[in-house]
This record gives sequence, C-alpha cells and structure tokens, in this order.
Amino acid sequence: MSHAPDNRKETSQRQPAEVNADAVATQRLEQLTSEVALKTIHELEVYQIELKAQNRELRYVKEELEAARNKYFSFYDQAPIGYPMMTDD
Repeated sequence: MSHAPDNRKETSQRQPAEVNADAVATQRLEQLTSEVALKTIHELEVYQIELKAQNRELRYVKEELEAARNKYFSFYDQAPIGYPMMTDD
C-alpha cells in the first residue's frame, strides 16, 4: 500500500481551487474602497519601517557580540598557558 500522493488527483483538484481563489481575490479587490486601500498601505509602510528599525538593532547587537567573541577568543585561546576562572559559586 503506497502513501505517495496521486499527482493527477492533486492537479485536477488544484486547478478549480486556483480559479475559485482568483475569483474570490478579484471580488475582494472590487469591494476595496480607496480609503481602506490607503489605510492598509499606510499600515504596511509603518510595519516596514518598524521591521527596518528592528533589523538595524539586530545587526548592531550582532556586531557587538562578534566583537566581544573575538576579544575573548584572542584573550583565552591564544594565551601562552591558560587562565584560571573564578566564579561566585
């Protein structure tokens, strides 16, 4: 008994589904008013600005972490003998 999908059946069901999805999308676009569209575009632009700010912050933190890693790598891994580490535990 094979559990592989039947590509012929999937293709025959997909095409009507795509046509139906296109019709629904077209109907939704026709119902959109310019006010709703402008509001949606504004929200997307605000979201894009927020994402860009988050991306900048993440890149900055990544650079700081890489610098700290490089500092401690050269400090510990290139030491002539080694360093003892003391903790509060």
